[in-house]
Amino acid sequence: MLSLTFLFGVDIAMTQTPVNEGNITIPEKKVKVFGENLFLGKFANIKQLRFNPNYRINIGDKIQVMFWGAYNQTLVVEVDTQGNIFIPTVGVVHVLGLPASKLNEIIKNAVKKVFKSNVFVYANVMNYQPISVFVTGGVNKPGLYEGLSSDSIIQYLDKAGGINLKDGSFRYIYIKRINQVVNNIDLYKFLLGGDLNIFQFKNGDVIVVESLKYYITVSGDVKRPYRFELKNKCTNLKNIKKFTLNPR
Repeated sequence: MLSLTFLFGVDIAMTQTPVNEGNITIPEKKVKVFGENLFLGKFANIKQLRFNPNYRINIGDKIQVMFWGAYNQTLVVEVDTQGNIFIPTVGVVHVLGLPASKLNEIIKNAVKKVFKSNVFVYANVMNYQPISVFVTGGVNKPGLYEGLSSDSIIQYLDKAGGINLKDGSFRYIYIKRINQVVNNIDLYKFLLGGDLNIFQFKNGDVIVVESLKYYITVSGDVKRPYRFELKNKCTNLKNIKKFTLNPR
């Protein structure tokens, strides 16, 4: 049996007591929110370097360069403020803005100009430069948080105490860079299907969590008896079934 407690909550930002379109108030009992267990501090302190072929080399990144064959040496070099690295004997190599997938090729080509044969080289991004990202809107602890450009949006939201369950949105989140929106995030894609875009943050980016707008509470004989957020004012039973019964 499927029991719909209420439908189509209005914009929370407009009223302190959300009501549905038929003027029925929300029940006073506490309702579990779908996704509420996502932000329990498990992501906040994790720092992991994962290979992203589209990652753009940035100032301050550390690159490991290994030579073998007729010339043996292992170096760790840092991208300077002009976007270059310096490799002894080889010289200056410009790498700023290069995708990680092209780094090895560019350095190999530079090495071949000096060592014509019997010298092999491998280059890899060893450490990303720490950055600071603003998190604001419907989160529990808005502020400026340090992390890596490779960190996921979930890690930054977790640092900010997670989404405010009373009035924060899981589905309307966007990232601004120099006052322009550069990415939109719907966390339901992750919660329902495990899909999460790999996005490269830059120093000074702003994560904005909008206010909760529309929602529905489902209870009864379902796998997920929660309050679900809707992207639009109206929905249908097919969408409700996707939320409550199916893994995707």
